[in-house]
Amino acid sequence: MEEIHNRSLITVLVITAILAGCFLFFNFKEESRLKNIEIAEKEFLGNIKKEIESLDLKAKAISVYDVNKNKVVYGKNDGSPIPIASLSKTMTLITILPNINPEDVTSLSSLAISQNGDFGLYKMEKWKIKDLAEYAFMVSANDGIYALAEYWEEKEQKDLIEKMNEKAQRIGMKNASFFNFTGLDFEKDGELKAGALASALDVNLMSVHAYKVSPDIFESSVLAEKNFKSISGFEHFAKNTNVLIPQKEFLFSKTGNTTLAGGNLAVILKTKNENIFAISILGSTTSGRFADMEKIVDVLIDY
Repeated sequence: MEEIHNRSLITVLVITAILAGCFLFFNFKEESRLKNIEIAEKEFLGNIKKEIESLDLKAKAISVYDVNKNKVVYGKNDGSPIPIASLSKTMTLITILPNINPEDVTSLSSLAISQNGDFGLYKMEKWKIKDLAEYAFMVSANDGIYALAEYWEEKEQKDLIEKMNEKAQRIGMKNASFFNFTGLDFEKDGELKAGALASALDVNLMSVHAYKVSPDIFESSVLAEKNFKSISGFEHFAKNTNVLIPQKEFLFSKTGNTTLAGGNLAVILKTKNENIFAISILGSTTSGRFADMEKIVDVLIDY
């Protein structure tokens, strides 16, 4: 009996040793696999960074963000808050849209129409929320965005600017501050102030959030043009403010341009290999933002 017991014990020990060996072997293989993936990923991101660093880029601040890997690929002054102009309209919409029925109807007040710029809208013209949001974002209409903001504040009985700043912090925009609905420069105490401040990285986080949570609204931001018709019966032709469309494969796009901000541009790019990058150009010129973006896109498109 003792001999049988000993043989059983030895068998158990042998089996345990074999299992332990297999575990260690497969664990080693998994660690090696993960290590190889990590090395390949670092090489992938490193190559992109080197290529972008070699470009002659004029913007004050630039951020390139790998959406799939949730990593910054390249940054130039990308943590410093600077004026972002109409890019802030993205935050206005992603704050108000979750709380409004897109089929609701609003109209343009005298105050909305008085906002800077003529975008072809009429006083008391009625629009579906969804249509006005698409149109106003596509052509960067200050009056349209203002009308949507007014509608939200009346419906919710809350301060929209406060909610915009709260949302910015929630989605990780650590250096962002919003002071109005449109991003327009404004005068205070005889001094010109920026309507919104954010870092280039902040802008990318905002763009990605918009693209993920309201694709039905922001998909029109990458159309070259589109015809809209308001509830009042007026037809409006929208031409995208991003001149790079439809040359490039963008998933999201927003332009901005004011005296303090200079030329700004934010896009989300889908590459030939299905990689997705958010890119923001801040503090350039009206034409320089497109030139810088085109250079970066030409680097990324083959990755």
